[in-house]
Amino acid sequence: MVTRGGRRNTVILRMSGMKFAGRESAAALVTALFAAIVFATISKHEPWADEAQSWLLARDNPLPDLLFRALRYEGSPGLWHLINWVASHAGLPYASINWIAGAFATGGIYLLMRLAPFPLLLRVLLPFTFFLSYQYAVIARNYVLAPALCFGIAWVIRERPEKYLLLAVLGGLLANVSSHGFLVAVCFLAAFAWIHRRKIDWRRAVPGVVLFAGFCLLAAWSARPAPDFGFVTVQAASLPRAGGGRVFHKLWRALEVLTLPFAGSVWAGLAALGLICWAGRRNLLYLLPVPVLLVFFATVYVAPWHTGMMFVAAVAGLWIVWPARMPKLVTAGLCLMALAQIPWTWHAVRADWREPYDGSLAAARYLREARGRIFGYGPYSAAVSAYFPGQIFANQASSYWVWSKGNRVDLEVARIGQEKPDLIVICGVEPQDPADALAGVERAAAAAGYAPVRAFRGRAPMRDGYREGNLYRVWARQGAAALY
Repeated sequence: MVTRGGRRNTVILRMSGMKFAGRESAAALVTALFAAIVFATISKHEPWADEAQSWLLARDNPLPDLLFRALRYEGSPGLWHLINWVASHAGLPYASINWIAGAFATGGIYLLMRLAPFPLLLRVLLPFTFFLSYQYAVIARNYVLAPALCFGIAWVIRERPEKYLLLAVLGGLLANVSSHGFLVAVCFLAAFAWIHRRKIDWRRAVPGVVLFAGFCLLAAWSARPAPDFGFVTVQAASLPRAGGGRVFHKLWRALEVLTLPFAGSVWAGLAALGLICWAGRRNLLYLLPVPVLLVFFATVYVAPWHTGMMFVAAVAGLWIVWPARMPKLVTAGLCLMALAQIPWTWHAVRADWREPYDGSLAAARYLREARGRIFGYGPYSAAVSAYFPGQIFANQASSYWVWSKGNRVDLEVARIGQEKPDLIVICGVEPQDPADALAGVERAAAAAGYAPVRAFRGRAPMRDGYREGNLYRVWARQGAAALY
């Protein structure tokens, strides 16, 4: 005999099972669509210099040298470089880095779809926002590791707060992704420790605390700047500069950086951030990574692709504090924020299919047919070197670019006239800053009797536009130009 209470429990269990099955189906379907878009775009993508740099550092250095010497000229911890080291020493080709990046990104999206507490519509829209589906998925940089790790941390804090070791491992790995990941990891775990300070079993938590501290020390030790770390070549600015030095202009500049990953204008971005703060009002400490990253960007350095870490951290922070019943107006606003980014993703994917993201692949194909000695100039030369098994530029000691004040490659222009290489490849951004050292290389090449014979261009999409162009210009001696 089944009682009324028994029948009610049976119905509840069946409904829970149906809800679980529906979530599983939605997660599988959206993740499959996401993977199809990402991997199709990867098949058309040409990696740029920063993607190549990590690969070359990993390929051409023993692991101890990579982690404790070479990274000191990169300003970044080494988790992504370690993954590249394993891939390159396992015999995988250079092109594999983007497929590896896409795999990590897909894993992060599955976590989001499968475990996040957000309503279905918001969970369906978020994977196709610009940073999650393109910048931190197709582009093989260390940032591709951040979404999966941030979402893993959010799930542990919300659902398994007693799993101290798991939280320490995820936080420690995130701290070794980048300097931005380091800040986000410290903010999340510090917020967790403060909020749960009376609930934490500190005896059980001690191993996790020690482990996380060890990860943080490893990140700081491997990324500590070398004494001669620095930039010699001046590159064009990646973000638009506000004119003048007045307080208003500096404030507006900070607001541009703050809102860049959230909306297409400062005012829309501020509205989106207001919604995020309202949604996370239960405990704003978990949104602390956003202002901390903004301070870092304002005082240290920022490029457009860095700002996506604020978006990822905001999603993870909302994940932690999302209430059982969120006001529909707030949910609708967040859905609109995500929906407004989908055209950015469409623009980036279409641009990567229609035109070169980077000109290095075409330049490398051209140079494979060349004869004689080749000189290469500019940090972007690493993007060309990655397509060859060894260094092809006779004037550079390593295939990757060494960010050292002692790296005088772009300043030793007298070697052009003295050694008379058969070809010169000048690799940089477009338009070129007249103060850039590469402008001096071009003047020296022209004075030595060289002229440009080929140019290979690319453009990097960013939101609804392009962040900058890249240019690989091949020069030859004017009398020998016809040979090439």
